[in-house]
Amino acid sequence: MRLGSFLTMGCSDRLSLLLLAVALSSTLNVRAKETSALVLVEANVEDGPEANDATVTTEMEQQEEEYNPEVFHPTSEWQSLKPGQAVPAGLHIRLNLQTGEREAKLLDEADGRNHGENKDDRKQRDKKGSLDVEAGSYTATELKEALKKFKYSDPDAAAAKAHADEVKKKFRSMDEIKKDFDEMHVKAESDSQIMRKLLATFSQPDAPVTERSAALFDLEYYVHQVDNARDLATLGGLQKLVNALNSSEPEIRKNAAFVLGSAMSGNPPVQVEAVDGGLLQKLVTALATEQQLPVTKKALYALAAALRHFPYAQQRFLSLGGLSALGRIFDGEGTRSLRFKVLTLIGDMLNEKSQLESTSGDETERERHAERLEQYRRMALAPALASLGWCDMAAPLLSDGDASPDHDSREKALAAVLALMPACRDAFLEPERSHALARRLALLRDEYRRLARQEAAEGDADGYFDGMLNDVEKLAAELDPATTVASSD
Repeated sequence: MRLGSFLTMGCSDRLSLLLLAVALSSTLNVRAKETSALVLVEANVEDGPEANDATVTTEMEQQEEEYNPEVFHPTSEWQSLKPGQAVPAGLHIRLNLQTGEREAKLLDEADGRNHGENKDDRKQRDKKGSLDVEAGSYTATELKEALKKFKYSDPDAAAAKAHADEVKKKFRSMDEIKKDFDEMHVKAESDSQIMRKLLATFSQPDAPVTERSAALFDLEYYVHQVDNARDLATLGGLQKLVNALNSSEPEIRKNAAFVLGSAMSGNPPVQVEAVDGGLLQKLVTALATEQQLPVTKKALYALAAALRHFPYAQQRFLSLGGLSALGRIFDGEGTRSLRFKVLTLIGDMLNEKSQLESTSGDETERERHAERLEQYRRMALAPALASLGWCDMAAPLLSDGDASPDHDSREKALAAVLALMPACRDAFLEPERSHALARRLALLRDEYRRLARQEAAEGDADGYFDGMLNDVEKLAAELDPATTVASSD
């Protein structure tokens, strides 16, 4: 409308037109507030092909950036950024994965940064989750979008993957190995399944003796484990082995005793079941009548496993005449090593009582110890040994091996004689025997004093020979001092 026409209007017409203009202006202002107006802002970039480009932002984004008016002052060191803090252009920006905070610092010239990268390169970098800090400005929304795209890249990941691929080429996977086993009809078996098969082989009366004996030999390997030995009892294997001690084949008798001894060693439940199955009767018979020395050795091994720390079995052994059967070993030819094994077993049985008396524990343990001690007292092992002549059999063993000293045998003999001393003191103090025993102890004392001094000179003050010397002196002190021959030292 021209100004002249406006002026020629009447007063009422002009007033209506002005009211209409005011209403239209109010409506436009309200709609402008409801929408975010676009503002064209010139980018502040000094270098690069986008120096003359403009950044389009909204008034809402400008408000976000102006939310925290505090200005970030960059340095050459990394500093944490506050939420919404304004950041100048041309800085290093990173996300600290340990703290979860954004950090920034001044751009270093030695950083190797490419200021001349083109737009396509920047877009490619953005796809990997990098943030374009070269741009003139960025908002919190841009940071969030960059964080969503961010992917951690391990610099050693490529090398690790290459190494894994190389290993895969050299070795086969478990799936491939299982497939080959399936094709060969090979399946992994449990120990129980293997023992069941070995027992089946051993139980075949028509199978060759070598095959049955080999099955027993393999079975002995498995029963060293406590659980396997108990599984053997559950499978009925113990009773089959006990019955095999009457076999007409020496090899079967020997290996059956071997398996029984290994199964009972340190395994009280197996000890109980074997003894209840008649094992002791079979072993006493074997020790009294066996003509094959290898079978006797394994029978003694099984007997020791059955009797140790088991006073109930020891009592039954005595009632079956077991001490007399053991004494037969001292009469045989070529049984010198077995004699020391027998003395070791006797000494252990005698020492179990004193060791049990010296132990203490809670009320439950004391009650159990009291019951076992009562079993040892009822057994009366020491008087039985003295009455059956074991004092006469033990003392001469101290003089064995003069031509070729055997320290291990001497140690066992000394321990056995010391254990027998309470029951055999009167026998040891007889004039003829006490003189010979005292003379022998004096020679042993001189020998072990010399060896103990050599040990001490080599830096082992409490060595093996010092312990042997202590046993010799302890035994000498148990004898009547009047009969002890003075040392030649």
